[in-house]
Amino acid sequence: MLKTIVILLIGLLIIIAGIAAYAYVTLKKPQFTVTAPVEIYLKPGSGFQEIVGILKSNKLLRNETLFKIYMIASGKHKRIKAGYYLFDKPLSVIEFSDKLLQGQAVYVRVTIPEGSNLYDIETILIRNGLLEKIDYSNLLTSEQLLHEVSKIDADIKSLEGYLFPETYFLPKGETALTLLKMMIKEFKKKNLEKLKTRASEMATSVNALVIMASLIEKESGYTQERPLIASVFYNRLKIGMRLQCDPTVLYSFYVTGKFPATLTREDLEIDSPYNTYRYAGLPPAPICNPGNNSLLAAMYPEASNYLYFVSKGNGTHYFSKNLSEHIMAISRYQK
Repeated sequence: MLKTIVILLIGLLIIIAGIAAYAYVTLKKPQFTVTAPVEIYLKPGSGFQEIVGILKSNKLLRNETLFKIYMIASGKHKRIKAGYYLFDKPLSVIEFSDKLLQGQAVYVRVTIPEGSNLYDIETILIRNGLLEKIDYSNLLTSEQLLHEVSKIDADIKSLEGYLFPETYFLPKGETALTLLKMMIKEFKKKNLEKLKTRASEMATSVNALVIMASLIEKESGYTQERPLIASVFYNRLKIGMRLQCDPTVLYSFYVTGKFPATLTREDLEIDSPYNTYRYAGLPPAPICNPGNNSLLAAMYPEASNYLYFVSKGNGTHYFSKNLSEHIMAISRYQK
């Protein structure tokens, strides 16, 4: 009798082991064969049965019953994350569930180049389909975003300058609001503490440093000479000389919605607080969103006696200490 029971138990264990092995192998097998990438969208609040229906209708489940049993038995059916998902290779049930639980969703890559202003960013957002059903002007003046930048410096009245230029990976389906929040957060993470420390040492404000960095960013794309550009602007401010920064004139036209192809002497007279040909001191706000190198140049300008610089036509500038030398440089480099 005992021998019979032992044999039955051994047989049962063999059967259970066989079922477990079969289940494990089956769970590891690819659930679908991809002939072309499949993208699906799982709405927030979607029920498990609804999600199964979406997967099934897109031919992503070879064994619906197995998938449901595994998900429910493991409790994973309650932890599926909403979002867009791209399926471009065969996955097992286990890999499938991991993808849905970890939120490995489709991401939109959005690159904001250094020196982009709010108007450039609008174009980028439209190109990436992030401004649908959203009014950009209302977004830029939203209390939520302005409150975030006001924490940086009480003088800040605009998002300009505080949207850190970088490549961002945004979950598909998110809006421009999410991206702008990410950009402000990145600015704080990368620069805020350094700017606060340096502003205190220089007896200035974080906002003033960012404004200065924005001018430097637009004046030169040559990283090595940016600290020298900064020195010219600081030297001018020190003696009460107007900055006469051409990019501030262009920004004045951006604000009015007019964009001249090339600047003329007449354009330099545009009546705008951003026009540093007409008004002394820094403009009231940044004129673009500067990158790290320009921010560093604003914080650590090179020591010099230069008051002027002129483009040499190759991306670099010639620096002069006085007006007569500057006029000679203009004659030489800008014939």
